[in-house]
Amino acid sequence: MRAEDRVAIGTFANAARMTVKALRHYQRTRLLEPAAVDSATGYRYYSWDQLETAVLIATLRELDVPIESIRAHLGGHLTLTELATRERTRRLDEIASASTALITLDELLDAPAPVPCKVDVVEHPEIPTWALSRTVDADTIDSAAAQLVGELLHDAAVAGADTAPAVWGEYPIELRGMITITAHLPIDADTALRPPPTVARGVIPAGAYARALHRGPVTTVPFSYRALIADLTRRRQEADGPVFERYLTDPTLTPRSDNLVELLHPIRRSDPADLTATEPGPEGS
Repeated sequence: MRAEDRVAIGTFANAARMTVKALRHYQRTRLLEPAAVDSATGYRYYSWDQLETAVLIATLRELDVPIESIRAHLGGHLTLTELATRERTRRLDEIASASTALITLDELLDAPAPVPCKVDVVEHPEIPTWALSRTVDADTIDSAAAQLVGELLHDAAVAGADTAPAVWGEYPIELRGMITITAHLPIDADTALRPPPTVARGVIPAGAYARALHRGPVTTVPFSYRALIADLTRRRQEADGPVFERYLTDPTLTPRSDNLVELLHPIRRSDPADLTATEPGPEGS
């Protein structure tokens, strides 16, 4: 590189609307290498031909685009359109997450001291069900579960089944990536009705369950989940799922503070004295 074509790092940084510190960082991360480095002084020099790339990097970093994505674009592995599409999707996900957090914070403003959630152990008999399962993105679990329950109740009603029993949801403990969720409607074991083609026969397994009764807005259910998992840990039992939710009230019809959801996690039987002889009702907690 000819000496007259060299652009000092400070001059180049000013032209690219970035700091010298940022240019040095982009060299360390192999995002933008200097055109030349003086072997005697260690001074970095750039070329005006690099200015367009530097401006693009500065602009994308101001938009908080990750360096890995910028590197993929500069390396020809990601077009600018693909990069923008990916980042737009990421930002929409962040907005949705922030919106959910704001809703929960609003709930806490209405009730700054969440009611402590008692955890007990109950014994459940086997419960035959009609079940509807779906694989969904864990980030959409709330809306996906509500839709699944609505579809199950609709199909069951069309088939003539009793839709009055409380619906159950079955979920994995780890809510990451693609997960399978199931909605269960308890069905009389002696019923002669056949489930509709969209619905399978399912079952809530018999056994002992650690139970947390959540009372309040559905957005604060994670408080009760944490109490349930903490209790399992205290019992030296692994929270590996599945976990069941039994919806004792309809959140669309019930005041938020009166909403009731049972959280149940199967456990190994240990001390019979810990188990109730029969399943307690919602007011037994």
